[in-house]
Amino acid sequence: MAYARKRIENLLRWLWFLVCQITCLIMLANSFSNPVFAANDAQLFEEVFGKQPIQKDQRISVPLIVESSRQGNIDILISGQYEVLKIDTLGFSSKIGHLLQEEALQKIIDLSNQSDDIDTNPLQEMGVDLYFDNQELELHVTIAPKARKTTTNALYRRTPPYPISQALPVSPVSGYLNMRMGVDYYHKSDGVLDGRQPAIVSFEHALRVEDWVLEADTRYLEKNSTQWQRGNIRVVHDDTERMWRYGFGDLSYPTSGIQQFQPMAGFTLARNFSLQPYRVTTPTGNADLSGK
Repeated sequence: MAYARKRIENLLRWLWFLVCQITCLIMLANSFSNPVFAANDAQLFEEVFGKQPIQKDQRISVPLIVESSRQGNIDILISGQYEVLKIDTLGFSSKIGHLLQEEALQKIIDLSNQSDDIDTNPLQEMGVDLYFDNQELELHVTIAPKARKTTTNALYRRTPPYPISQALPVSPVSGYLNMRMGVDYYHKSDGVLDGRQPAIVSFEHALRVEDWVLEADTRYLEKNSTQWQRGNIRVVHDDTERMWRYGFGDLSYPTSGIQQFQPMAGFTLARNFSLQPYRVTTPTGNADLSGK
């Protein structure tokens, strides 16, 4: 008897739990279909901002984001449901034209000749997808591969880089001074006095006037009989177009390995290919032979 009563109580609890769950689901379904909530939202908007929500189409200027890269601002026409209806054709073509193929760009230009604004449907047919972020107020554009212009990126090239055209021109008079200093400190070293050793300072300076450069090196040796010592001094002139370098003064002859060079003064005329770093000066393996 006690076992049967316990089973009946458990069954009643499950029935009560099921009735509560069904009731909650019915109330939740009614809440989504009840238009009272929409009216409350509109009333709340009016109480906060002092006016009714705008339901008509309006034109705004928003940032244009093309695949995570901002391309400036653009004028668009959006509906009351934040759907993009039209876009400024001229501004849109000028900002993403360099990313589109010629055919897709020409279609946008033809549409711009017909109207100042373009619908979004033709753009999506071309492969240009639009997404408007109504929280950040940004227009995001994604270009499909069929509409994207092919770009070539070279890992190594001998042509001057693009920003070189924007470099500042060389001043008529300029110069620089580099200084290097070294100080050693010995502690418990055999055959060497402990403590700080004499300092050694090297100066490298140059003065440029028009196309002529005066180069000089100077050294300072602390606690030396001759503290100030002169290094190489020369006057250099570069013929950049022909890759010739003229020098007068202390000669600078390049050596490598066990080679040596006796310091002397004189006049130097030598090729310097570093004056044209983007010009090919080595054999390319191609040769043409013509005979008559």
